[in-house]
Parts: sequence; structure tokens; C-alpha cells
Amino acid sequence: MAAPAPSADIWHSLFNFYLTSAITISAVVFAIMIYVLIRYRSRGEANPGDPEYRIGDLSQRGSVKVAIALTIILGVLFLGLTTSTFSAMEFMEEIPEDNPDALHIKVLAFQWGWRFTYPNGKTLTGELRVPAGVPVILEITSQDVFHTFSIPAFKVKKDAIPGRINYAWFEGKYAGEYTIRCYELCGVGHAEMLARLLVMEPEQFEKWYEEFSSKG
Repeated sequence: MAAPAPSADIWHSLFNFYLTSAITISAVVFAIMIYVLIRYRSRGEANPGDPEYRIGDLSQRGSVKVAIALTIILGVLFLGLTTSTFSAMEFMEEIPEDNPDALHIKVLAFQWGWRFTYPNGKTLTGELRVPAGVPVILEITSQDVFHTFSIPAFKVKKDAIPGRINYAWFEGKYAGEYTIRCYELCGVGHAEMLARLLVMEPEQFEKWYEEFSSKG
């Protein structure tokens, strides 16, 4: 199933890279263990002092080459993981403020709900409507205690802190309905601190926004 947002794409790719790396490292380690167990297993008539059966002699038969190869493999994997992780973080932290099409929305968290204010000054509580294919820049804060704004399907998460504005952004690739929830324990109503995210076709959003703006 295709990811519903670019942010979800990049985190899914990062997860798959981590998973592939873990499987690769595990496969190499188990392969070496099995090789050593078979190559240096105890044999009935073998002399324990015979160099042919001493594990210590592995260093004389290529262990240095094996160690170098493993070091290179691990170094490449760790470098790739580090680079990919920082790239994903940079992608999410780089707010597309220069994009003229970006939609700026103020997000106010409160016990126990979400209020969204659009550029026209209109507000929605418990529901956020945005057009598909357009970057949405969020200015997130709280009026009471710590909260965390999150769209799980988009892999977007940002703290909502009283007296401070934190910025986050997302872009819905497809029209659909998603869930916004709080990920910071904020009181007895925390579990019900939800909102609906409605990603609309651009034409439908424009029509709705015009009607929304004209309301008194």
C-alpha cells in the first residue's frame, strides 16, 4: 500500500533500510558461527594439540582478511544508516516556507481537543481540512499543559508547549480521512484527544474554503 504522505515515504524507507541492515548483519554473524562450528568441531581421533584443529590458527588462515571484510561491511552499513537517518530528520525539519502554495494553519491544543485557525481567521475545532498535494505548515502551541500533535499515518509528530510555537509540516498525497491524536499524557481525557484530518481534492477544498470564508 502506498504511503499517504512524503513524510511517511521517507520513514518507511528508513525503517526498511534498518531492517535490511539488521538482517544482513545477523546473516553474516550466523554464517561465521556455523562455519566455525563445522570447521573446528571436535573429531574423535583428532589431537587437541594439532594446529589443524586449533581455533587460534584461524588467524593464520585468513582471519585478518575476514576481519577487514567485516569491518568494511559494518562501516558501510553504519555510514548508510547514519546518513539516511540525518537525511530523514533534515527533510522533516526543513519547513517549506518559500513555497507560495503552502497553507499556513495555527494549531492550538487544549484539554482535551484541537483548534485549527486558517489564514482567513476562521477556526475549526476537532477537524482539520486541507487540500491534497499542497504543503501544510503548522504553528503549534498549547493553552494549558504539554501536548503532542501527531498524525500517525503521516509519521508527523511535534510537541505543543504553552508559551512556545513549534513548527511542523506535512503534505497529503491522496484525498482521504486520517486521525490526529495527542501523544503526550495530558490528563484524564488524553485518550479521547482526537481530531479528524480530512484531505480533500484541491477543487473541493477551494469550494469549501470559499464558503467557509464567507460565513459570518
